[in-house]
Amino acid sequence: MKGVKVDIISEESLQSKLPLFTLQISEAYVLDVTSNGSVSVLACSIIGINHALSTLTQLFFKHSSHGVYTNLAPVHIADAPRFAHRGLNLDVSRSFYGVEHIERILDAMAYNKMNRLHLHITDSQAWPLEVPTMPDLAKKGAYRPQMIYSAKDLKQIQPYGALLGIEV
Repeated sequence: MKGVKVDIISEESLQSKLPLFTLQISEAYVLDVTSNGSVSVLACSIIGINHALSTLTQLFFKHSSHGVYTNLAPVHIADAPRFAHRGLNLDVSRSFYGVEHIERILDAMAYNKMNRLHLHITDSQAWPLEVPTMPDLAKKGAYRPQMIYSAKDLKQIQPYGALLGIEV
């Protein structure tokens, strides 16, 4: 690969390069990889650029001795989500996942260009969410004392997802 050229362009300019089914184009992108190794990315948002770079990494294979290669060039990809909501519901009130596991799930979602994570944190069966004004609620509502989500945990998860283009 010789280089990567990334441009942010207007939605109108990008719309002419996209499939007709595209209604919401804020996550859309156009990716071109030439046979001589030049890469061009056009998008009208940072999330579109993020999706394009994710697709670019999926075009390459690890070489057995060293480095990476692709046998797919030249390639032209004009991509946009068909559905505005592409998400996952994670029931962490009944099945506890640590913050590091939730972040790995967010990484996998970004790799697959998903954009919503619904954390089902509280329910009548369990309440593992720490509420500062009611500290006994999580202590008595969680299955175990170490299976509690603090406000600090949520403040870590939400921006992590936002950086990947995922609304938590």
